[in-house]
Amino acid sequence: MTGELIRRLLVNEPCIELHYCQSAWDAIKKAKEIRPTVILQDLVMPDINGLTMVRRYRETPETKDTPVIILTTKEDPIFVQDALKAGANDYLVKVPNRADLVACLQKHAWLPAPEASPAPPAE
Repeated sequence: MTGELIRRLLVNEPCIELHYCQSAWDAIKKAKEIRPTVILQDLVMPDINGLTMVRRYRETPETKDTPVIILTTKEDPIFVQDALKAGANDYLVKVPNRADLVACLQKHAWLPAPEASPAPPAE
């Protein structure tokens, strides 16, 4: 249900290509294959804890630097803190309005990888 709602919010965004996976294991496999610029995931998942999933992304060479945005119904600040500690880059409470979702995806998709940051100018 949520996957379809998110698809509908993003369907008219020309620069966003959404890949939806029903299973966490499929998501890891798909992310290794396509190397997404951003991963959008829930904390509540049928086959794995969402925080464990974030940690798996961080442990996987192909996704270790990919920004992960948590999209969940859990509004408690403790969940936000736990998600960020696990390696998430951002946290949205669902369902965000279209503009906020697109802005968050764009913000993280365009961040340079830490090792790609330009060095400060020599003086």
